[in-house]
Amino acid sequence: QERMSALLDLMLLELSREHERQSMQQTDIAAKAIEIITATPHHRFPAQEVADMLYISTKTLNNAMHSKVGMPFYAYQKSRKLEMVASQLIMEPDLRLQEIATAYGFHDEFHMSKAFKLKYGVSPQQYRRSHSAKRSPEDEET
Repeated sequence: QERMSALLDLMLLELSREHERQSMQQTDIAAKAIEIITATPHHRFPAQEVADMLYISTKTLNNAMHSKVGMPFYAYQKSRKLEMVASQLIMEPDLRLQEIATAYGFHDEFHMSKAFKLKYGVSPQQYRRSHSAKRSPEDEET
């Protein structure tokens, strides 16, 4: 019975180590996927393409992303691109929406605006206006 107990303890320890190793792997996978998205904002990646780049399945990619950021790859990519769009709208208020849409891999201005409004509750133009109104003259001088 002592031997069985020791074997069971050993098996539980190995299972715990394996679980920890897989968790670390998923964090690494998600970090690499996020890096790919951020490094190439103009490209909209199908999950399969990124999974292939990382030599994993799309299911593994989505599980890793869900584990790290709480959403699957596609949803994260879209959300991250919209965050970059929001930042661009504030940093470069004179840039045309079509140019921004192209720069962040949206099919066109309409699709970007529709996705933007779903995420932020206002159109890109309204977002830009509301944030440019908040900028003080000192901000523009620097």
